[in-house]
Amino acid sequence: MNFLSKKSYIAWYFVIPVVFIHLFVIGIPSILSLALCLTDWSGLGKINYVGFENFIELFDDRYFKKAIFHNILWTIIFLTVPTYVCLFTYWN
Repeated sequence: MNFLSKKSYIAWYFVIPVVFIHLFVIGIPSILSLALCLTDWSGLGKINYVGFENFIELFDDRYFKKAIFHNILWTIIFLTVPTYVCLFTYWN
């Protein structure tokens, strides 16, 4: 039991619980959602595997393409405009 009290192992006592929490809260649900995105399951009933059919339908949708464009536009605007405003007000 002497090896558990060494200084090099004490940090692991703090890291291991965080890794397990991250695994159960983020990792496992992410993997399960990736598996479910390949099905046409509505939440009830049998799970039917459809492969990439959901993604083909999604990328053919004109509203999805419009939403992606608007998200990219908003991201560019809200990353650049505040930066330039801050820099401009700093230098004046």
